[in-house]
This record gives sequence, C-alpha cells and structure tokens, in this order.
Amino acid sequence: DKTFVKCSVEDIKNIPTPKTLIKRLYHIDASSINALQALASVNGERRTKIEAFSAYVWKKMVDSIESGYKTCKMGWLVDGRGRLETVTSSYIGNVLSVAVGEATVENLD
Repeated sequence: DKTFVKCSVEDIKNIPTPKTLIKRLYHIDASSINALQALASVNGERRTKIEAFSAYVWKKMVDSIESGYKTCKMGWLVDGRGRLETVTSSYIGNVLSVAVGEATVENLD
C-alpha cells in the first residue's frame, strides 16, 4: 500500500519538480461552495464540498494548460490534527499530509 510513504525532510526538499509549479491560496465564501456542491451532485449522489471545489479547480487548471500535456496532477494539503486530536493530545506541532491525484487531461476536460 503506497497510501503513506515515509520520507525525511531531505527527501521532501529533493522531490523533483516539473517545469511549471503553481501554488494558490483561495478564500471562497460559503454560498459559492454550496453552489459548487449542488452543481457537482448528480442523480441524488451528493458530493462533499472539497470534492466539488477540487473538481472545479482541477477543471479550470486543465482549461488553462498548454496542449500536448497528457496528464495533470493536483495536490491537497490535509490538516490531520483535528481528526487525530485524541491520539496526538500529548504531542506538539502539526499533523499534515499531502493527498495527490493524477488524471488524464482527456478525463478532466
């Protein structure tokens, strides 16, 4: 299972990066997120807010990339501190994880 891979700070610092790496921080009001969630829900199957927002951002990213790219990756920083509060109550610091998804541009378009 490659869900979690143990790595050091040096491993993280030396991760090869592509030619284009874009980072963004967004503030979106709740009504916009709710609207995205409603649009993403199909045939009574409700999507989570993060699924709806991620799909929207990913689709917009694909719309803006140059032709010729076959795949597209997107990463999400996940704050695990709140979910692991009872386990980590005697620890200091943060519990962070990065979730990465990859899909073909064709599937995202």
